[in-house]
Amino acid sequence: MYVFFSGAIAISAMILPGLSGAFILLLFGVYEFILNALIGFDWPYILVFMMGCATGLLIFTRVLSWMLRDHHQLSYGFISGMLLGSVTALWPWQGEEGFTMVLPSSLTLVLGVVVVVSLQMVFAAKPTQHSD
Repeated sequence: MYVFFSGAIAISAMILPGLSGAFILLLFGVYEFILNALIGFDWPYILVFMMGCATGLLIFTRVLSWMLRDHHQLSYGFISGMLLGSVTALWPWQGEEGFTMVLPSSLTLVLGVVVVVSLQMVFAAKPTQHSD
C-alpha cells in the first residue's frame, strides 16, 4: 500500500511546476527501493507503483482541473506557496558557505521577477489585430 500511495503522490508532484516526483519519493524514503525494484525487474512492486501512478494521475489531474477552473486565484496562490515553501528544502547552498550566495541568488530572483513583469506589460500593451 505504501508503494502504491507513494507512486500516486509522486506522479501528482510531477504535474506541478517546480516539484519533482523523485524528490517526493526521497522524502517518503522509497526512492532507492523503487530504483532497486526497477533495476531488478521486481514486477510485483513495479506494477503496484505503476498502478499508484496511474491512479494518482487520473485523480490529481481532475482535482487540479477543477481547482484551476473554479478557484483560479486560490489555486495559483497555493501552488506559489508550495514552490516558495520548498526553497528552504531545495536550497543548494545550505550551511555557512551558503551566505556567500545570498546576494547573487537574491539579485537573480529580482531579475527574474523584473523580466516576467516586463514581459507581461509588453504583451498586455500590444494591440490585438482583428480581421473582419
